[in-house]
Amino acid sequence: MKFMRLNIWKAIIVTLLFYLLSEILGLLLLLTLFCDDSISCNLWGDSLISLAYNFLLFLFVYYYLKKSKILEEITLIGAKWQYISLAVALGIVFVYLQDLLNSFYDILFSSSPINDSAVEKLNFEFYRLPKLFTRSLIIPIIHELFFRGFILKELNKSYGGIIALLISSSLFALIHVDFHSIYITFFGGIIAGMIYLKTEKLLYPILFHIAWNLVIAFDKFIDIPLL
Repeated sequence: MKFMRLNIWKAIIVTLLFYLLSEILGLLLLLTLFCDDSISCNLWGDSLISLAYNFLLFLFVYYYLKKSKILEEITLIGAKWQYISLAVALGIVFVYLQDLLNSFYDILFSSSPINDSAVEKLNFEFYRLPKLFTRSLIIPIIHELFFRGFILKELNKSYGGIIALLISSSLFALIHVDFHSIYITFFGGIIAGMIYLKTEKLLYPILFHIAWNLVIAFDKFIDIPLL
């Protein structure tokens, strides 16, 4: 499959369409959810909606990319274990580095310090499993297929590695809406993009992203001391 030659404006438009698609799918599922007003029903419903619309988005992205060579890059065939280990390690380390990034954020934007230890831990319940699954596995795969496997790869052909890395990381960050999340995910996108440009195999940034999200997800349930 031959993709259109991407420039900055086309990349912005495609990313906007990607974001709108995810929101529309979520809204449609929300409108079709039949549930009573009980707390347990609403909690289960929220988790199942998260799982369903991200899975549908995954299928859409997969269908769009399945005829390209991009999907060959997510298999273990030809993968190097040292790169797999490095990608996972970087995902874990990046969670710890977020404390340092938060300190710079507080200085740059004169905000009150973000105290992760003050965040109340959640009780683990089975209804949280679908959301944990989507955030730790499906979302990383979707985002890496789109932002590194498509946006970064195509922009690299037009502008070269550095500019493509900055643009794709910025677009990846902007879909997270919240300003602090944009700040953090920009750096995560830089790391994922550098991994992809170095290895030219999408499996490694996917593993980085999974490790990153998984550690953050488990930190909501248990105390993981951050530096």
